[in-house]
Amino acid sequence: MSWIVQTLLLSRVNIRSEADINSDTFNDLIVLESKLDEMSDECLFTKDEEVIIDLLKEGMRISDIANIMGKHRNTVFEMFVELCERIAYLLGGEFTNDGYFEMMQDKYNLTNNQVATMKEYISGTFKHKVLKNPLQKRLNNNE
Repeated sequence: MSWIVQTLLLSRVNIRSEADINSDTFNDLIVLESKLDEMSDECLFTKDEEVIIDLLKEGMRISDIANIMGKHRNTVFEMFVELCERIAYLLGGEFTNDGYFEMMQDKYNLTNNQVATMKEYISGTFKHKVLKNPLQKRLNNNE
């Protein structure tokens, strides 16, 4: 799975609007966009994947993209997830889930229980939404 790539693509418009060059998130987005351009230049995307990427860059939601493409939302979401997995694999490091967990554990000195909570959160249904019980609060409760 490629949670960080998915999150960066889905949050691209908001991240770009803040344009904080000192932000790790902004810099990760720049790296991701560079890889997208490289992959596009090498014709590594299908036409449908190109459409998904282009519309995500405009800030569209998966359901809106599905409507434009004339496909079911679940089909487009599955295509998006598969695409993000390929991108994460090519980027490697913290762009893969395992790399991200390792980086977070090292950077913030997280316990194994906190990493397990993070893994549970990332694989959960609401992984791209702000929850009433945010990840940071859950991590603090599992110290």
